[in-house]
Amino acid sequence: MEIRKTQLPHHIEYFLDGASESMELDGGSYFLCHLYGDPDRLAAIVDPPLPLTPERAMAKDFRLRERTTREICHDLINYADSLLPQIPVEQRGAVVYAGFSWIKYAIDQLAECQANWAVTDATVGGCLQPFLKKYNLKRNGSIPPRLNRRLHAPNFIRRYVKSENGSLELRAVCTQVMRRCATVPKEYVKSGHLVADMERQRQAFPLSGEQETLAVDLADRTDALVDAPQRRVKLSAKGRRELRARRKVHHRVLRRAAVIASAVLGASTVSALARGEPIKIEGDTAKFELTRRDSLARVGHGALRVSMLDKSDRRIAELCVYFEGTPAIDQAVAFSLYAKAGLESEIIETANVTSREEGADHPLLAAKRAARAEPAVADVMTALNNFRHEPYDRWRARCEQYWNETRGIWIEALTVFVTGQNRRARA
Repeated sequence: MEIRKTQLPHHIEYFLDGASESMELDGGSYFLCHLYGDPDRLAAIVDPPLPLTPERAMAKDFRLRERTTREICHDLINYADSLLPQIPVEQRGAVVYAGFSWIKYAIDQLAECQANWAVTDATVGGCLQPFLKKYNLKRNGSIPPRLNRRLHAPNFIRRYVKSENGSLELRAVCTQVMRRCATVPKEYVKSGHLVADMERQRQAFPLSGEQETLAVDLADRTDALVDAPQRRVKLSAKGRRELRARRKVHHRVLRRAAVIASAVLGASTVSALARGEPIKIEGDTAKFELTRRDSLARVGHGALRVSMLDKSDRRIAELCVYFEGTPAIDQAVAFSLYAKAGLESEIIETANVTSREEGADHPLLAAKRAARAEPAVADVMTALNNFRHEPYDRWRARCEQYWNETRGIWIEALTVFVTGQNRRARA
């Protein structure tokens, strides 16, 4: 069975992405449906034809779903299980690897969410319990000692995890994911780098006919919106002069930035970046591959696509990092200055690692993972009381401090309940 050569219809892509981000659909099933799923079969599962009832006829959106998202995702997981034996064994190992990676991510996210719910319901209510008539808080906004000891008790955390519906739903999904491991030899389960390679192949697929039509229609609408003010509004002579002066200043700034970038990066590198080609910036321990997403004048978030490479040009991770209020061409210069100064670690500490390939053994990513696994427990409430603050800030500080103090207990309790194994024991 080969990878599909076209993108899925836009509404199926939207449902799969949303189900994956909300942890309703595991990573392996998401991967199988995206790369190998039949569009007609997926459409029958995600958006089946529904009878036109009077309620739907009266509603503005008559395509209301009769099934819940959880039921639809359950059918998608079963369909993914039917696709798994039809693909090569190496790809099957990559799918199982993606599923296990998703389990770890889902446990970490749900554990933090449940910790916030627990401390909020115990102090003010409003999450899974009604709001309390009298808040269980001291005057300075901190948690009373007796309630604080109860919230830190491992038995309380284990009981909370077992009684919450999200834990039961995650346990059901994880059970189906772990069954796939029996169909793949253990030596192939660690072929996680194939997931990123095949995902890049999927992103390079041409658009389907429906998606191409929508893209052209969107481009026409965008051009119409851009051109419409020029057709409807006739500028005065003074307005035209101000507009020309503003454009001259803008172009002058970009030309000056291009000159500085050429001096730092080289003219050929700046030309390659302007053409949309990836450029590589080398540091002491790693390299950064930069590709512009839009115009070089785009400012701030999303201006550049940043990838991390090792010294042998092997791709390690995709990063989400940017310089606030800075055009793309100046951001490329800033990355170069950081790399030449040997400060790659500062970029990695600031960045969000959106996807990781074979970078578990790289020292920069290992240091970042260790720092996140054992955060420093700061007395957030004491620091917050020294400043003026809003009730939301006080609540956010309580949740953050409680999570930093009990992170290990929550993750261990949820891991044992969901998988039946202790993560620390496996490590």
